[in-house]
Amino acid sequence: MTALAVSPHRSTTDNAHLIDDYVLERIDFRARRLAIKLRLSDDRRDDLQQEMVVELLKAADRFDPDGSASWHTYACRVLDLAVKKLAQNECRMRQREAGRPMGFSESPDGYPSAVNNPAHEGEDDLAQLELRLDIEHVLSEMPERLREVCELLKHLSPTEAAEEMGIHRNSIYRLIAKARKYFKAAGLGFSQNSAADPSPARM
Repeated sequence: MTALAVSPHRSTTDNAHLIDDYVLERIDFRARRLAIKLRLSDDRRDDLQQEMVVELLKAADRFDPDGSASWHTYACRVLDLAVKKLAQNECRMRQREAGRPMGFSESPDGYPSAVNNPAHEGEDDLAQLELRLDIEHVLSEMPERLREVCELLKHLSPTEAAEEMGIHRNSIYRLIAKARKYFKAAGLGFSQNSAADPSPARM
């Protein structure tokens, strides 16, 4: 990913070591997803990455290393909130630049109601964004093995995912059951697939 610059201010410099490879990967992933959704240029995507770094460095001052959450878990939560704010700001900016409500064909995919009717802001578009962020947060809480299963199930059937991972089909269903517990605990639903269902499982 593009190298991220860190502000020379003392408070941010003191916390700069917290922006490690794991955090940089999470920033890059979120910035790319947001850039695709909002059809942003590479330069604007880089700007978003920098803004996420700034938000993280500000939040680092409030991080309690003796608390229940690890720095990486805390950082993911901060990034989730930062993405939501950046998406809102982008929609507002486009509306101001247009000087009028934007047509449906002009609005970024997934964000029609906030762009076309400010009164709806926080409803359909942000609800969809929040759901995606909730799912992303649940995935960040999972062990790496379960995250791998969930990523494969986005486009593969359980049987195909088992083959991809080199494990028995029964094993993949045990892993799916474990992953579902994380989603249930977060209050998120998903479609049920039987063992005979060859279609991709939707977590």
